[in-house]
Amino acid sequence: MRISRRCPSCGHPHSWVVRRDHRKCRKCRKEWPPKTRYPVPGFRSDIRQWSRIISAFLSERSVEAVTKECSLAKDTAWRHVRVIRRVVTEDVPVSFSGTCEADATFVGGAFSNKHIHIRKRGSKKGRGTRKQAIFGVLCREMNMVRVLLDSKEERKVVIPIIKDLVTKGSTVFTDGLVGYRILPRYGYRHEWVDRMAGEYVRGEVHTQGLVGFWGQLKNRLAMRGGVRKKYLPYFIGEQVWRYNFRNRSREKQIERILEILKQFGGKSKEIPLK
Repeated sequence: MRISRRCPSCGHPHSWVVRRDHRKCRKCRKEWPPKTRYPVPGFRSDIRQWSRIISAFLSERSVEAVTKECSLAKDTAWRHVRVIRRVVTEDVPVSFSGTCEADATFVGGAFSNKHIHIRKRGSKKGRGTRKQAIFGVLCREMNMVRVLLDSKEERKVVIPIIKDLVTKGSTVFTDGLVGYRILPRYGYRHEWVDRMAGEYVRGEVHTQGLVGFWGQLKNRLAMRGGVRKKYLPYFIGEQVWRYNFRNRSREKQIERILEILKQFGGKSKEIPLK
């Protein structure tokens, strides 16, 4: 993307920089403020620099690599990457309809790799583990997914999430957890597979699409060598965004992130842990 040097008053293509990054038109001699040049509120980076940073982010470069590629200070690169990760976390569909898959899993890495003070507390597999529980819904028609963090994999937690994310009258496929079986009371068509009995697919009834996303998500988190719990929603949100917009070209992905940044900038809301 090229930076526009045209005068907003007369449209003349030539100008020069004056005090405090204002620009002055060579033809009409009028000045305009840097906000015309810096599209994202709270950042003194132009469109070209933002495009390079977003491209490096989408290529999953480290902050050190972004620092070198974009000629930024490390703290500046961190600030840019953090706000990109925050805004893509909020760029999710409001609701799903049609055929959906719902499932929960746990993230947190191998127990043997954790710090010794954590290992001393003890843990176990499945329900009762000290790992973070996450719950997701995948819509087959939209080919998109939503993921939320929750404290427990219980009926009182997952059923309200499904009611918020999936419109009534939709079909929801789950595993054999008993808590899901009250979904028909709320106007959903519900089918499940009994994984405990070795049943993973029965015709169109399965949650393999979401299970595949879980595997991808855990691999990406493992590649980072661990993520602090308070930052986990943003890293999960990043992978959700990558999955939802994976079929778009790199140029379209950059344009979408830029449009969101122009609206919110560094003032994007914090993502609460649920």
